[in-house]
Parts: sequence; C-alpha cells; structure tokens
Amino acid sequence: MFISPQNKIIKFFVVATIILAVLFIFSLLSLFYKTTINIISKQKDANVNFSANLKTTIETNTVSAKNNFTPSALVTMEDFAIGEAVITNRSKQNQTLVASTRLLSPDGLLFRLINKVIIPPGEKRRVNIRADKTGQSYEIGPTKFTIPGLSSILQTQVFAESDKPTTGGLKKAGIVTKKDIDNSVESLKNELIQNSIKELEKRYADQDNLKISIKPEIIKENVGAKANEEKTEFTTEVILKIVSTLVNEEKLLQLAQEKLETNIPEGFQLHNINKSSLAYRFKDYDTENQSATFDVYINGQYIISEKNPQLFKSNFLNLSRFQIKDRLQKITDIESFKISMFPPLLVHSPKNESRIEIKVK
Repeated sequence: MFISPQNKIIKFFVVATIILAVLFIFSLLSLFYKTTINIISKQKDANVNFSANLKTTIETNTVSAKNNFTPSALVTMEDFAIGEAVITNRSKQNQTLVASTRLLSPDGLLFRLINKVIIPPGEKRRVNIRADKTGQSYEIGPTKFTIPGLSSILQTQVFAESDKPTTGGLKKAGIVTKKDIDNSVESLKNELIQNSIKELEKRYADQDNLKISIKPEIIKENVGAKANEEKTEFTTEVILKIVSTLVNEEKLLQLAQEKLETNIPEGFQLHNINKSSLAYRFKDYDTENQSATFDVYINGQYIISEKNPQLFKSNFLNLSRFQIKDRLQKITDIESFKISMFPPLLVHSPKNESRIEIKVK
C-alpha cells in the first residue's frame, strides 16, 4: 500500500503529539503525585507548678483593725430585769426601806429593792431595783412606782420613779470556742487585706499591664477571750504587715508556657495553654533587690507530634490505603484521620518521603 510522504508526515506529527501529551500528563501527575494524611490527635491534659523570681516593686505597710464578736454558741434565756429608780420622801420623817421592798408599776409588775435605803425627809435617793419574776415582760420604760408596803396615805408621800428602761429580762449566754477565736482573727485579717488591695488599686490605677499581689504577715493578734470561756461578746484586734508587689502576668504566662513545654513527653507537642488557669501566690520577697518569688500554676493540653516516631514518613512509604489505615489505627493517641491520595486512582503511597505529607491538629 502506498502512503504519500505528506500522509507520513501527518501521522508522524500525530504520534509525536500523542507521545508528548502523554509525557506531559505523566510529568504533571508526577509533579503533584502525593499522599496526604490529616490527623486529629487526642488531647491530653498537662499542668505544671514552679517557682518564678521577678524583678518588681516591693512595698510594705502596717495596718490594724479591732472589733467585737459574739460566740457562735450563743443562747438566750430568761432572767430578772434590773434597773434604777429614784425614791422621793415628802413626809416629815426618815423613811427606811429594807432590801426586797416591793415597788409596783402601773401595769401591775412587781419589782424589789436590791439594797436597804434610808431617805431623810424632803430628800431623794437613787436605788437599784430588780424584777420579782424573770422574763422580757419586765423590761419596761421609765415609769412611776407605788410602794404597796406603806400605808395608803404614806404611798402618796413616798414613791419611786425611774428615768431609764429596765433591762435584762432576756439574758444572752455563750461559750467562746477556738473556732470563734480563729474566725474573728480571719475576719479582721480579710478586712485589712481587702481594704489594702482597694487602696493599692487606686494608687496603681494607671498600671493596666500589671496586677497587684500581696503577702500579709500577722505582727500581732489580741483576743479578749480564751477557748471554752463563758462570754456573750469578746474583742479581737489584729495588726498586719502588708507586703505588696506589682505582677507582670504576661511575663509569668511566658515563663509558664516554657515550663509547660518542657514537661510535654517526647514525641508530643503543646497544643494550647489555658491562660485563664494561670494562678500564682506571692511567696517571698527581697526588698533590697526589689524582687519577688511566686509559686505559679498553669495547665493546658498536648497532642501527638509529627516528629513522633510512630508518624515518621518512612513508616508510610509504598503502602496501600488499607495498610496506612491499619497502621494509624494502632496509634492510640490518634482520635481520627483522613487519607488523601493524588491522583485518586493511586493504589500505593509514594516511595519518596518528599511526596508524603502528614498534618496533625
């Protein structure tokens, strides 16, 4: 069969074009030929406690507070109300009234003199009186008393009047416990601390990037009662030395992250740090060098790292999708994963590590 030179040239160019196209496609596929493994790691908790020393401002101040406190075991019981009265003698002779002489109020409540008294003619005497019976009903206001033991005529000449209420019909009794004493000291201590913090916050209101931390030290505490002592009220006084400092939380946070990272097991990486968990306590100070030591705590989470030996790319060379899946499922620190191969019809992963990409999050 005769083929013209012209047709031979055409066929040659067609075949050459097809070959070039195949080579181009192959080169293009080779360029993008890869396997990508996207991994979602299980998150594990990590925390760290450490001491940090920072240059800062140290300030000391002495404050005190004093207050009255009542025992927690306080009971109320009925007792004899007591008070004072002024006895007037308008008669022309001395009037002697013995102890327990009765005084009667307009409401019919009976009181008695506590001590004997002698009232000269035309004079007055102030006396102590006590209710004849117990109870709050005998707590009465200023009033006028008659003296039933005297004759009706003499009662108009010799009588008693009170200018103050009687009190004590209900009596409070309590036992001071060690807890009451401790609570009174702690209450005053907290009051002084809170007041000191408010004062410092006003003074350093322009220091937005710094926080105030204090270290209270009890200089003296005076408690006007002993444990198991019977008292209805006691007085407590506390004197504190307040040592204050300014804290750079950003610096502490930076140090905490560094410490947290050093605590992460090999083959894992810090995933996130819980800034809100940052806690610190003013532990010690050096006024001469203006530095403070803090006990610091923080927590976060860590995940498996791409540098973990179990995730080395060499572990996934020239494997089928099923084989890759099987290996990943055996890694307990992985929550889930996704395997992507390009081109989609790729049967095995590449033999070159540069064509394998592993991403962890």
